[in-house]
Amino acid sequence: MSSGYGGGYSYGGGSGGSPPRFSGDVAAYAAQFQPPPHHSQATATQALASAVALPGVFSAPELQRTLRRHNGDVMRAALQLREKHAFRTQFHFLELNVGLPTLQVELRKGYVHVLEGAADAEGCPVLLLQLQYFLPAFDDQQRLQRQGRGAADGSAASSLEDARRLCVYLLDLAVETMEERNAPGIVFLIDLGNCSLANLEAKMVTDVLQMCKKWYPEVVKRVLVLNGSAVTRVLTLLLSKLAGSRTQPRIRVLHDVGELFVMLPRPAIPQQYGGEYRLQPPNVWLKTQADVEGIDLDAVHEEEQKEEEVGYGMEEREVDPNESLNGMQYAAVSAVDAAEMPNSVLRGPLMRKKTDGVWAKLFALLRPEALLLYESATGALPLIIIPVNNEVRVAAATFPDRPRGAGFRVEVPGVVGGHELAANSEQERGNWLQELQWAIDASREKLERREEREEHRAKKQRDFAALNMISFDVELPLAAPKAAPPAAGAAMGATQQQQVRPPQPVGMMGMPTAGAPPMNMGMASNMMSNMMSNM
Repeated sequence: MSSGYGGGYSYGGGSGGSPPRFSGDVAAYAAQFQPPPHHSQATATQALASAVALPGVFSAPELQRTLRRHNGDVMRAALQLREKHAFRTQFHFLELNVGLPTLQVELRKGYVHVLEGAADAEGCPVLLLQLQYFLPAFDDQQRLQRQGRGAADGSAASSLEDARRLCVYLLDLAVETMEERNAPGIVFLIDLGNCSLANLEAKMVTDVLQMCKKWYPEVVKRVLVLNGSAVTRVLTLLLSKLAGSRTQPRIRVLHDVGELFVMLPRPAIPQQYGGEYRLQPPNVWLKTQADVEGIDLDAVHEEEQKEEEVGYGMEEREVDPNESLNGMQYAAVSAVDAAEMPNSVLRGPLMRKKTDGVWAKLFALLRPEALLLYESATGALPLIIIPVNNEVRVAAATFPDRPRGAGFRVEVPGVVGGHELAANSEQERGNWLQELQWAIDASREKLERREEREEHRAKKQRDFAALNMISFDVELPLAAPKAAPPAAGAAMGATQQQQVRPPQPVGMMGMPTAGAPPMNMGMASNMMSNMMSNM
C-alpha cells in the first residue's frame, strides 16, 4: 500500500504497509496508528506554511503555536494567520518601530515595560503593566476615543488606537525574545496599585485582551496580578472571562508582593517590589532600543524638525533647567488645582522630618519640575516645594526614629542633609523613588539636548565663517585715477570742456539763433528767392 500524505508510513498505520494487529491490548493497538511525533510536526508546519503562502512573514515557532491553538487543523490555522496579516496591514502594524513619534509618546507614559534581560527559571521574558499610569481618552460626549492621538493636548490620556499600537509593538518584542530563548511563554506582571475605575475602562480593556487572545496564541506562561482591591476586581473578572480554558489556570492574584519570590527569581523582580531589577526610565529604554533597531532618534525628533523648518539663526532657544523657577511657579497653586494639571500622576501621603526632629504627615504631589508638600489634600498653598532637576539626588534611607523603614532622602543643593521623607510601605517608597528618578533623568536629558543644540549652532556658525564669503558690511578703498600722458593733455582738456558745455537752444530754420554771427545780406536775399521759387 502506498505511503500517506508526506509521512513515509502507510494509511493503515504500520511503517511497512502491513495492517495493524490486535493483540488484546487496546493501548498498544492505538499506538500503532500514531505516526512519529517529529514527522507529524514537521509535515503539519510545512503544510501550514504552504497554505498561508506568505513567505518570511511568520516564524516556524509561530506556525507551531497556531497549530496547537487549532488542535492541528491546518486550514483553520492558515485562515487565522492570513486574517492576522490582514489586520496588521490594515492598522499599519507591520511598520512599527521605536522611531515613530506617536509610539514614543505612548512609551513615555510608562504603563507598559519590557524588562530587558529579566527572565524566570525557564527563560521566559517579563512584561510589567502599571495600570495606574494608563488613562483612557474620551471625547466631548464622554465616549471612548477609539482613533486619533489621545495625548494631543499634552495630557496622559490614551486612545484605543494608542493602546493597541503600543501593545502590539511590545508583544512583538517579547515574542521575539521568547523564540530566541526557546522559552515556553511570557510572564505578565499586572500592577493594580493606586488604580481606579477610570484606569480600567471596560471597553478598552476588553478590546486589548481580545486582540492579544486572538492574534498571540500560546504565549502566556503566567499572569500575576499584584495589589488588587475591590475596585480593581473588574479586571480580574475580565481576565477570567476572556481567557481560554488553558490560560485561566495560569492567572494568579497575589495578595502579598512577597509571593512574587516564589514565582520569579530575585533579579527578575523590580526593585519597587523588593527585587533586584532596576527599572529603566522610558527615555533610557528608547535610546537602547533605538540602537538595537538602528534608528537615529535625533533625526526623527519633532523638535529637531521644527528647528530645521524655522531656518538658520532663527531657532527657538530651549529653557535651561538650571535657569528654571525650581518649582516656585507652584507657590500659589492649591492641591486640588495641581492634581488636575496634566502629568500629575503620583500623589499621596508622606511623612517629613522637620528641623526640630518631629515627623509631620503631609500630602505630597509630584510635578515634573517639583515635589509639592501640602498640609492636606485640600491645602490652599504648598508648605514645602522641593525642586526636581538634574542637580537633585534621591536615595532610599532608613531612619532610626521611623520604625517602618520605608524612608528616602532627597538631596537638594543648599539644603544641609537634604529632605528626609518616609512612605507608608515599601511599595509606595518604590513608586516615589521611581517617579522622582525619572523626573531627574528627564531634566538631565533635556539639559544634554540643549547643550547638543548649542554645540550644533556654534558649529554651523564656525562652518559659515570658514566659507570666507564676501561681506558687504566692509567698505572697500576707492582706486586712485591714473595720470594722463603730457601729449594728450590738451585734447583731453578740450574733451572734458565739451562734455560740461551747457546745452544750446535749438534754432528754427531761417531764424538766427542767439549768439550766432549776423547773416550777410546777399546770402539772405538768395535764400528768400529760393523759398519763393519753391512755393
